[in-house]
Amino acid sequence: MLNNRIIEGFNENNPDKVFPICSDKLLDKKGDLNNLMQLVKGRLKISDFEILNEFYQKNASANVNTQVLTGKTNNHDYIIGFESFNKEIYVSVGYFKDDLYEKSITLIYGKYGNTWKLNIINLGVLRIMKKDAFDWYQVAKINFDKGYLIDAVCNLGIANQVLKPANQQWQYQKEKEILEFGQKVIAQTYKKHTFPITINYVNTKPSIF
Repeated sequence: MLNNRIIEGFNENNPDKVFPICSDKLLDKKGDLNNLMQLVKGRLKISDFEILNEFYQKNASANVNTQVLTGKTNNHDYIIGFESFNKEIYVSVGYFKDDLYEKSITLIYGKYGNTWKLNIINLGVLRIMKKDAFDWYQVAKINFDKGYLIDAVCNLGIANQVLKPANQQWQYQKEKEILEFGQKVIAQTYKKHTFPITINYVNTKPSIF
């Protein structure tokens, strides 16, 4: 399976496994690919890998901006938007199981003749402590309703860390709602508190900025 070969190649920092699967457009960024492989070497285990979603799509023409989406009704639904170099495309969204950070990998393939080639690869973080961006947004809302503004700000900070598992190509259906709520919480927090806040009851007197 192509996904496994790519993951193994990145984990082993082995271009000979990865480059033959890449399209010419992706190979134009060999330097970036090499840097990415060095960065994640030893961190991507096939045994931890799970597919989150897969998409197969045929477009009317090549070289067009396109989208794949999981839906529009679920709170965790998302869209992936990108330039499609081929009429026929396949998108694989997977992640690596972990108790703290579940790293994501988004692989976008195009069909060249009878051969599938990798056009785009993105690595990110899908979940922190088993919660994605919408989950952390919900935790922030609970804390905000209780008046725990600093906790809500921290929760939203984590939500922002996992808001873009495939960089700007990934957009949650609830992204606008999450960001607008974040602005509301920040405004309320600055209205109530003057930063930095010194924690006087701790011996080292840490400050919150």
